[in-house]
Amino acid sequence: MCVIVTHGPDGWDLGGSTSVGLSGPGAGASLDGGLLVSNADGMDQLAGYGLDKELSLHYKVDGFVNHENAINLHPERGLVRNSEGEPVWAVTAGTGVGIEAGAEVGLNHTLTCSFRPGCNP
Repeated sequence: MCVIVTHGPDGWDLGGSTSVGLSGPGAGASLDGGLLVSNADGMDQLAGYGLDKELSLHYKVDGFVNHENAINLHPERGLVRNSEGEPVWAVTAGTGVGIEAGAEVGLNHTLTCSFRPGCNP
């Protein structure tokens, strides 16, 4: 679960997301926490499919960095774009505990839920 705050042309948005995906190669297990930074204008641009690239090294105390591009599976649409016309990306970096190592590429699907402060949910 990830807590997300975005700011775009329509104002601030507060919400959360969860992702399910497949990636590889990598082996082990870890429990991590990190910070996500993105150029998305809102939650809707982070929802859906994403292409992940991640490097991780975990031995007791660990570190990881992940880069994701938001993608449309429709071949004519390509990458999701923000209000500036830029491809939407997200970078997550963090630390945790575990034993694991990997250089991974994967596909995920993100579900989002948001509450815009000042609006009726």
